[in-house]
Amino acid sequence: MITVNLIPKRVQDAQVRRRHIKGWTLINLVAGVSLAVPVCIDRVQQAKAQELQLERTLLTRELTAMRKQLVVVEGQAEDAFLRLQRADALRSKRAWSGMLALIGSAMPPQCWLTRLATDPKTPGRGPSRPAPAVKRPPAGQASPQVMIEAPRKLRLIGRATGASDPLAFVTNLKETGVFHRVSLAGTSREQGERESNFRFEIVCEW
Repeated sequence: MITVNLIPKRVQDAQVRRRHIKGWTLINLVAGVSLAVPVCIDRVQQAKAQELQLERTLLTRELTAMRKQLVVVEGQAEDAFLRLQRADALRSKRAWSGMLALIGSAMPPQCWLTRLATDPKTPGRGPSRPAPAVKRPPAGQASPQVMIEAPRKLRLIGRATGASDPLAFVTNLKETGVFHRVSLAGTSREQGERESNFRFEIVCEW
């Protein structure tokens, strides 16, 4: 059977052209979408990266500030720890009220004191022993012992009416058993306005 296309050649060419245009348009649309998706993903990733970078910068600044604050807090804690250790050491020092009562009970009636001084005079400032630095021990370790320059001697300066009274005073102090050593550092006779007496100096060590 013979078929005859009665559509003019010009119309047929236009139809073919329209089909080609639709095909290329569809291909370009698919290609454009295929290219746009990675670009959008990349833009989103860049935005997230910038946001994370900003967050990292803020966290770094906060960390630096916290480290500085930690250094200050550690310094304050070490200072408080040192003060506490010194306070404990000072509380463990001998009771001076009891010491004075002991000296008064050992002193003969014919003696009286004109001066009582410790040696060294000012604890903690002696040039021979610098103050040590004490730091807080790590958790689980024992606390370091705090060494404070404390008086090791007691100098008793006074007067007596008799020459044997200072020796009796020394003997009485030795018999208390409190001191490691008691010695008569010196004695001299002095003439007063009405009568003479004996000046003495006794050194007690513990």
